Amino acid sequence: MKHNAKGLGLLAVMMAFLAGAGAETRDLAQDADAHLHLQIADYFALKDVDDPRISPDGAWVAFTVHSQDLETDQHETRLWMISSSGGEAIPMTAPGSSATRPRWSPDGKHLAFLSDREWERNAKGQQVYTLDRRRGGEGIPLTSVEQGVEAYEWSPDGKRLVLLIRDSKPSQGKAPGPWVIDRLLFKEDYVGYLNRLRAHLYVFDVETKALVQITSGDYEDSDPAWSPDGSVVAFVSNRTEEPDANNNTDIWLVKPDLPCREHPFQLGKELNFLGVHQEKQGQPGTLWPRPLRHRAPARGCHRRPAHSRRGSARRAHE
Repeated sequence: MKHNAKGLGLLAVMMAFLAGAGAETRDLAQDADAHLHLQIADYFALKDVDDPRISPDGAWVAFTVHSQDLETDQHETRLWMISSSGGEAIPMTAPGSSATRPRWSPDGKHLAFLSDREWERNAKGQQVYTLDRRRGGEGIPLTSVEQGVEAYEWSPDGKRLVLLIRDSKPSQGKAPGPWVIDRLLFKEDYVGYLNRLRAHLYVFDVETKALVQITSGDYEDSDPAWSPDGSVVAFVSNRTEEPDANNNTDIWLVKPDLPCREHPFQLGKELNFLGVHQEKQGQPGTLWPRPLRHRAPARGCHRRPAHSRRGSARRAHE
């Protein structure tokens, strides 16, 4: 009986210890869960850092920070700059309007960006602004394009910009007609019905403000890039007979001083680009070297007629 009582007492002590340890473990787990589980406020406190750009002298890095506000249901992107050796980041644009696509001028004196500031000008859409890094202050509008600028890049000498501008909307009557659908891809989420207003390349002279269109046609152009000597501009475009039926975008070259005349030609021995095989969509891209061979010139400054089988969704009265 003594051994049994002793064993039962020991068992009771062990159970009490384990019960206490279990309760403490549960409390710790609950505390950990309370700290690890994201709340709605935590999500809106997160900020996205993107598009880092190193200055030509390597001393500074410009980048964008995207934030969201739960109470106002608004979001904005601001431009920041930080020394490449570390330290505190410096805000380059004030809150209240978004700024994207930071690009250093070749001499490193100015920092350009895209912003939509309706109160500063009569033009609609986002424009190219510049900041003087040496003096600071607010950005100064460099362009004033009616339909806005979608993208841009500095020329190597800093005297010109290549702009990506969408075709302007035609004047409409008082009563718009029904939509006419005559293409495979006629609607997109967050866009709606697609029209034939394409994005094309323009060259902008920084000093004279002259704007010259260098690509055209019923094609979407994107991702412009200057050659190191500034003699040609490379861009991406799907110029197949039926772009809606494939994802075959190619690299095209055009001279910036020939309005609306595209003359693809060989530049050096090869050009490197990032690509993905059609059957491997969704997988990481591969860097490909591609010889630059002469290709047939594209069409000049005109668009295909409205009856083209590669049409769009358009109003009947257009």
